[in-house]
Amino acid sequence: MLKRHYADHHRYRQQEMIDCINDAKAAGAELILTTEKDAVRMPRIDRLDIPVLFLRIEIDIISGQENFDQCISRICFI
Repeated sequence: MLKRHYADHHRYRQQEMIDCINDAKAAGAELILTTEKDAVRMPRIDRLDIPVLFLRIEIDIISGQENFDQCISRICFI
């Protein structure tokens, strides 16, 4: 399996997506799965030979919400 590493918040170029699709097909993949966070950074590719799907991820904090909020406020300065 071919692996590529990109920095967080990487804006994918069209050729990178074409390469990813071609590599996935060559490996026998049925689909490409990513997160919604990364999907918004991908250019639209009008190919129907392999679907590119994304997951929407949500979290529920069941305990420690105040501690989490304090950490976020220190990081994000909100």
